Amino acid sequence: MLAQFKIMILSIFMAGNTAVTEPSINMDNIENIKEVACLSQAVHGEAGNQSFEGKVAVAHVILNRARDENFPDTPCAVIKQPGQFDFKPRKLYPEKNPALQTQMEESIQAAVAAMNGNHPDPTKGALFFANPKISTDQAWLKRLKKLVKIDEHVFYVRKNSPRYARSVEYKPQRVAMNSD
Repeated sequence: MLAQFKIMILSIFMAGNTAVTEPSINMDNIENIKEVACLSQAVHGEAGNQSFEGKVAVAHVILNRARDENFPDTPCAVIKQPGQFDFKPRKLYPEKNPALQTQMEESIQAAVAAMNGNHPDPTKGALFFANPKISTDQAWLKRLKKLVKIDEHVFYVRKNSPRYARSVEYKPQRVAMNSD
């Protein structure tokens, strides 16, 4: 599934999709493609059926974690932590389902907008989120401070804890998109 997102990401950038506004992530850097693909896949898996704002919110939680000293320092490393994200990567067939194609493209656009800083963090710095309607274990949520609800997700931060303790932020290499 990650390969599908990489292909879609490249096609969106090559087409000069106007929804991906500048400054753009340098897609010549393979690490940036990998990070965008990981983040897009997680956004789609966790919030694919949510609004664009909901997708951006999930992307920001992952990026906020990458800035926090208690989590790994890249989106892919954050996403791959055991037990952190419940979505199951699976083979998708967007060419057979236009709605799925739109969800995947929106997930990529949300991930890029959050990474580029083109869309402010609607979560107010959240490090955690849950959908209370489907979350099977809610005991851990009692240790957290609720910040905001967006679509089906509620966003949280640790009680009495600084949100951004990491001194070095995750920042992808940025360049303007070529229109060639």
